[in-house]
Amino acid sequence: MRLAALVGVLLASNGAGASPRIADSHRVRHLTTALPRAVHGPFTPLAQRGWRASWDRETGVPAWLWGGRVDAVGAVADAAIAERAARTFLIGNLAVLAPGAGAADFTMLANHLDARGIRTVTFAQSWRGVRVLGGAVGVVIAHDRIFAVRSSAQPDITAAMPGPGLHERAVARVDGGYRVVDIVEEHASSGPERWDVYRDAITGREVGRRSKIMFATGTLEYNAGTRHGGGARTTFPASHASILVNGSPALTMGNGDFTWTGTAPASVVTAVSGTYVRVINSAGASAMATLNVAPGGTTLWDASAVEFDDAQVSTYVYANIAKARARTINPAVIPYLDGQTDFHVNDVGSCNAFSTGDDVHLFRSSTACANTGLVGDVVFHEFGHTLHTQSIIAGIGEYDSHLSEGLSDFFASNITNDPAMGRGFFKSEEPLRQIDPPGFERVYPQDFDFDPHLSGLIIAGALWDLRKQLIAELGAAPGIAQVEQIFTGIMQRADDLSTSFTAALIADDDDADLGNGTPNYCALESTFGRHGLVPGYVMTTVATPVVTGRAISLAVTTPTGTACPPLAVSSVKVTWKANDGVPSELSLVAQGDTWLGEFPELPDGTLITYSVDVLFADASISSFPNNAADPQYQLFIGEGTPLWCESFDTDPTTWEETSNLGREWQWGAPAADPLTPDPDAPFSGAAVFGTDLATTGLYRANLSTVIATPVITIPTFETVRLQYRRWLTVEDAAFDPATIEANGTEIWRNASAQNGGLDHVDREWRYHDIDITPWISDGTLQLRWTLTSDFGKELGGWTLDDVCVVGLAKIPYCGDNDIDANEQCDDGNRDNDDGCSATCIDEVTAGGGGCCASTGDTGSWWLALGVLGWVYRRRRR
Repeated sequence: MRLAALVGVLLASNGAGASPRIADSHRVRHLTTALPRAVHGPFTPLAQRGWRASWDRETGVPAWLWGGRVDAVGAVADAAIAERAARTFLIGNLAVLAPGAGAADFTMLANHLDARGIRTVTFAQSWRGVRVLGGAVGVVIAHDRIFAVRSSAQPDITAAMPGPGLHERAVARVDGGYRVVDIVEEHASSGPERWDVYRDAITGREVGRRSKIMFATGTLEYNAGTRHGGGARTTFPASHASILVNGSPALTMGNGDFTWTGTAPASVVTAVSGTYVRVINSAGASAMATLNVAPGGTTLWDASAVEFDDAQVSTYVYANIAKARARTINPAVIPYLDGQTDFHVNDVGSCNAFSTGDDVHLFRSSTACANTGLVGDVVFHEFGHTLHTQSIIAGIGEYDSHLSEGLSDFFASNITNDPAMGRGFFKSEEPLRQIDPPGFERVYPQDFDFDPHLSGLIIAGALWDLRKQLIAELGAAPGIAQVEQIFTGIMQRADDLSTSFTAALIADDDDADLGNGTPNYCALESTFGRHGLVPGYVMTTVATPVVTGRAISLAVTTPTGTACPPLAVSSVKVTWKANDGVPSELSLVAQGDTWLGEFPELPDGTLITYSVDVLFADASISSFPNNAADPQYQLFIGEGTPLWCESFDTDPTTWEETSNLGREWQWGAPAADPLTPDPDAPFSGAAVFGTDLATTGLYRANLSTVIATPVITIPTFETVRLQYRRWLTVEDAAFDPATIEANGTEIWRNASAQNGGLDHVDREWRYHDIDITPWISDGTLQLRWTLTSDFGKELGGWTLDDVCVVGLAKIPYCGDNDIDANEQCDDGNRDNDDGCSATCIDEVTAGGGGCCASTGDTGSWWLALGVLGWVYRRRRR
């Protein structure tokens, strides 16, 4: 994994992604509520009975049906009745749920009854007896009626059928068509990676692959970090640990208690293995210690002096905490949780951890990162992958790496009560990821990312927002219990981010009728909607701030006619400072749908930096600018003297490009795919200048490109500034640095975070001002914009408009071709005898006399003429 390869910053996961050729659950699924033309007729009877749907735009198959009801008397109590009812519904609606398929193409996959009385019956899809990858239909039953149905069936399958083969086969959707593929397991030549490789069964060509691993406590008491080994430490009970007491095997209870025969003090040999957790030391023998305990006393094992021993003890503590919490969250998987789970500690490598869906692997420390066995959040996160895997109901739920990363982050944060996930990973309190960044929300699909850890923040953020809202509405314990119930439903029945909302509704429902809402529908709609996970959701929107002179305004649009009350804006606060001064606050005042305010009067030449926080009624915050890598707007007071400007109204042919992959910079109107992060229009005029303005709009991998202005002559000014408009989208500078240079010196670079996840994504045209005075050399200037990319994850790159170099407070200088107050003329040089002297005094070249003649009236006349000429020229300028 490339992020871990650089600084080992993120935890790896199962299903790290298939080849882009094969359609699977790792794609961005675009759902719509618009009825596909192909199923208009078949869906009409369902619609007439109250059924609604969200549709997969690519396949035309409903991701979810809900809103209607079909009675199925006895189906909750009797699995056979449930199967018959579910199959009857499926067969009767094949034209909607699986167009082109027949009744014989579906076999029962699971018949699951959970503790809340919700039964889920699922069917796997096949074609001519061959399994269809990802093809399934799931029917959800409660209160003896069918009330929700999900389909991931593939429609209208046609494929060439190969002859007999030696491997497992399946039908896969490849490049919009279908292929029969052989599924071959392959192992990495070194390391733990394993894949299912999909090969065209006829040609043998690989069309995709899927990873099979997921990257990423006593009275006997164990000492471990409260959150991580490098921070505060405390004691934990040695829960359910297998120990030796006076040489005899014994097992501690959940609170660390154990017993022995007699009343004399006992000798206890500790262990990092027990009923539910076995820690395996990849660096050698298991850690142990011999301790003495008096009857009724407590003994403590503190291995903090030795990293490899400390990692084993800490992992044992954290793993037992994770499994205990999992038992309360999803009782359906208690049979699995009752077994012993292996945690491999001190694995070779660093800055990483992973889960295989069963056992967990944790790596050693490095100069950059802690031993991950010593970081509680990492252990919780990795076991979250395992819990997700074990919770999936086959045929309706599916393992998706982006979904699972987010669920695992939430699982860890839910245990610690802290949205800052992964404290201690970098040997500090800085988190590895923040699932609830103040003022910023990750939204689907615009923030769907190459890296599933970043995409996962979408669902993690939605769940954390829901947790906060339900705690506020229901109280702490009931609110957390309810969000854990919803979290479990998503683990069970969602197959990617786009299907999580309906899975959440099913888990929240209390009457098997999604058409009448659920007990916490409005909280779910609001929190999931602001993260883009509710198809068709309309929310209160706030436009980007507009500044005119010193006045600042924000327009708010509040939807009407919604089932749930729209969020109202409570206040708007502007935090600003002048130059590098002390921050001040400015509160805007509502006038109708617009919030207004004004910056104070400040001297010309002042640079204001500011941000805007919009507070909603539910205490959520939306911040502007919406770019965590550059969270401050700039506002320049006054106007400088334009020294050189480029509006890009014409092709900037004097700019020179240097690139290792050929031409990358283009001039013209933005013409990239609308789904790319590039702007859809110039800031002004009709054209812009930027990297790859057309086709995909994305810069290329392994790129190194530079665009340079012509050499600019700069008159003498006290201050010279670069002022321009940019729309920049680029990965964290650790991977894809974008810079600005002045005369060969770097003067700006996109930001980077320690975890490598701070992408710079402008979502509006941004004004950018840089003081470039120190880098002016011999009165000339050349500016360069650069971009260097690595091998993966490309964004939109640079887009420039209205580039200008301006001067402030000109310094009088004879010979700069500018007539200053103490000059009669200035012809751009300091030569005599050319009409303007070396001291910028008018010279007379014909008729005798001159400015210094002593011929009385004549000399006075020429002097007066010179002064008048100087005044005339000053007025013209």
